[in-house]
Amino acid sequence: IGLSAFKGCSSLTNIKIPEGVTSIGSWAFYECSSLTSIKIPEGVTSIGERAFYGCSSLEPKLLVYDKGTKCYGWIGDKKNCTEVVIPKGVTSIGASAFYRCSSLNSIKIPESVTSIGERAFEGCSRLTSINIPEGVTSIGERTFSGCSSLTSIKIPEGVTRIGHSAFSGCEKLTNINIPEGVTSIGVEVFSGCSSLTSIKIPEGVTSIKSSAFLGCSRLTSITIPESLTSIGIYAFGGCSRLTSIKIPEGVTSIGGGAFYYCESLTSINIPEGVTNIGASAFYYCESLTSINIPEGVTNIGASAFYRCSGLTSINIPESLTSI
Repeated sequence: IGLSAFKGCSSLTNIKIPEGVTSIGSWAFYECSSLTSIKIPEGVTSIGERAFYGCSSLEPKLLVYDKGTKCYGWIGDKKNCTEVVIPKGVTSIGASAFYRCSSLNSIKIPESVTSIGERAFEGCSRLTSINIPEGVTSIGERTFSGCSSLTSIKIPEGVTRIGHSAFSGCEKLTNINIPEGVTSIGVEVFSGCSSLTSIKIPEGVTSIKSSAFLGCSRLTSITIPESLTSIGIYAFGGCSRLTSIKIPEGVTSIGGGAFYYCESLTSINIPEGVTNIGASAFYYCESLTSINIPEGVTNIGASAFYRCSGLTSINIPESLTSI
């Protein structure tokens, strides 16, 4: 059954899929809101992204395939589902599998699962905790975004990639571990995690992308590894309780707005290798009293130290060519 085959057939109430079908394409029954029942043949080995999204009249079903690569498919946006048990043997949870299942408060993922797709649990606003099996090596983009009741989560040590916005908006998350194999903190990964108080970034991470910790307003402590070479725009913007931070010697650029509105920041070191300080980098850091800009810095962006009302001394290096 091809891509978007019955998409938007809102008057369709039932359908029989022949036994010979082996694949159901992405969005195949998307927004078939009157569909009340469907039987998935045993021979089906693949169900595409959001194949049953918006099928609001369908009862929650486990769509498990016994042949080929096992996958867990879901009727997305199912607001009345509160608890789900995924069968043992399932190896993959597809993209958007539980997208906006806003009543879901409990889920048990079996150890057989090795892959969790992007947006899999996005918008599950009542989910308080979740186990990620040890075999999972990658967390997709926006996987837990908007899980605003999530208080704790343990990321397996085998995880090497955390996709952008993976935990954005998890406003009750108080702490999280980042495995040693992770090399980059992606865009908006922890943006809006306003209850996060401390975090340790492991050695080996080379970049903190834009808005990675934007709005982490209770973050008071962060450990940054010596392996870091770049800090993206607004990486720590709005971390209003952060009092100090040590930037590693390998960093060469501080992105625009990197420490925007870090109003409790009293001290910061700028390494010798930095050549650029982006626009609004230290905007409204009103507790900052002094700063040393090293030789080698050639550019300081617009409003870089705007409203740093506590700043009493600053040195301007001879290498500077643009303010």
